[in-house]
Amino acid sequence: MVEQIIQLEPEDDYHSIRDRLDWVRAKRVLLVLPSSSEPVGERLALVLVQRHASRLQLELGLVCTDPGIVAEARDLGIPVFPTIEIGQNRSWRWPWRPARQPKPPAPPPVPDPGDLRETYRRNRPRPTWQRWVARLGGIVVFVFTLASLLVSAIYLIPGATVVLHPDTQVLTVTSVVVADPAVETADYKAGIVPARIIRVQVAWRGAAATTGNVDVPDAYATGVVLFINQQAAPATIPAGTVVRTTAGTTVRFRTTQAVEMPAVVGATVEAPVVALDPGAWSNVGPNLINQLEGALALQLQVRNLSPTEGGGVRQVKSVTQADMDRLRNQVAQQLLQLGKAEIPNWMTPSEFLAEETLLLYVVQRADYNRYVGEQADSVELEMSALVQGVVVDGNEGFGVAYTQLAAATPQGYHLIPESIGAPRRGEVIQVDDEGRVTFLLQGRARAAANINQVTIAQSISGLPVAQAEAWILREVPVDRAPAIRVWPSQFGRLPYLPTRITTRIDTAG
Repeated sequence: MVEQIIQLEPEDDYHSIRDRLDWVRAKRVLLVLPSSSEPVGERLALVLVQRHASRLQLELGLVCTDPGIVAEARDLGIPVFPTIEIGQNRSWRWPWRPARQPKPPAPPPVPDPGDLRETYRRNRPRPTWQRWVARLGGIVVFVFTLASLLVSAIYLIPGATVVLHPDTQVLTVTSVVVADPAVETADYKAGIVPARIIRVQVAWRGAAATTGNVDVPDAYATGVVLFINQQAAPATIPAGTVVRTTAGTTVRFRTTQAVEMPAVVGATVEAPVVALDPGAWSNVGPNLINQLEGALALQLQVRNLSPTEGGGVRQVKSVTQADMDRLRNQVAQQLLQLGKAEIPNWMTPSEFLAEETLLLYVVQRADYNRYVGEQADSVELEMSALVQGVVVDGNEGFGVAYTQLAAATPQGYHLIPESIGAPRRGEVIQVDDEGRVTFLLQGRARAAANINQVTIAQSISGLPVAQAEAWILREVPVDRAPAIRVWPSQFGRLPYLPTRITTRIDTAG
């Protein structure tokens, strides 16, 4: 047979040895004791180890050379070997069991005088009448016992279960609740509950199409001017010579080709001109171009005998203040939506956000990429702000609803706890500057009639099932007939003991 060897350490005691024996998987275990084996060397420790090994169905052996331990182990019937090899090869059965010591014979018992007298009394023959009296007494006791058992069975064995459906009413209350951030403790009767202000930072960049229009010069006016010679000297009028008006807004033109002036006083020559700046304002009437710029102004005069034509403008989109205000409102609304989505991340599961309290608490930055009057098809705005909202703990609202429902419960009824659902929040009536939110809260629950189960059990005990149902329908506030189940069903009536009647209230439905 294969044994498992456990090498013990000097610090091992009974508890550690017991734990190591619990992990043994072989049928035999050989404990190798060190030279200093004080913990297991005591007889009490060896006895405990031997008992634990016996409970585990293990054959226990020791490897030890200490004479004291060897003597103690052999006295307990534990095989001891000087070496591991001998313990593995030698039989464990003999001679390790201690020899049985013959028990000394017990002395014969000495009879007690009282016992002798009682034995004599019982063995003395009794008269006939005493024997008949004893028999009749036994019959009477038997009949009485049988009757008692029958009566006990009638009272104790039958059982009944009565399921009652009390009358119920649906209660609905609407409360005006004020959620105040400055309040720390709720006053359910007054409808005041604590609230909490949450501020989150959000940013958004929006764009809007412009709606303004501005006139942009688009075409240059053209015409013909007449140069008049004031001296008897020739002159060359080069292309690009500038002439202008002198009345009203100055409009300047330039010649588009060079012309030659004859050397005769009063000689004239025509030259085509074009306006230097585009726009409708360069369309001028006749004789308005009357000034020549440059050195030739000392020799020549200029006139336009016909008006200049062709100058024009076109309309392009431009930024208006209304566009910027509209864009700001759009971005502000988007920031509120971002805040509405961000605030729940800072709320507890039982809290809800009063959306009517959302506002831009502080606008930190608002940068437009255009200015009013600038030509552009669209304008953009980048804005960041702190969005503020007021959150209310729904559990506090439940407390208000429960208080109102309890106050509205009719006399003789009680609220059914499982029928009280989460109150439904109605419209927000007011949000003041301090962050207080006034809103409506609707609570709904069912109330059941109070039923004294003990009184019912006492009143219907011993009645037939039909009479018990009729009594309950007549005397108890129920909305339907009770469900009565009697065991055994052949009994036909409710138990005589009220304690054997189990009543149960069913408020479902």
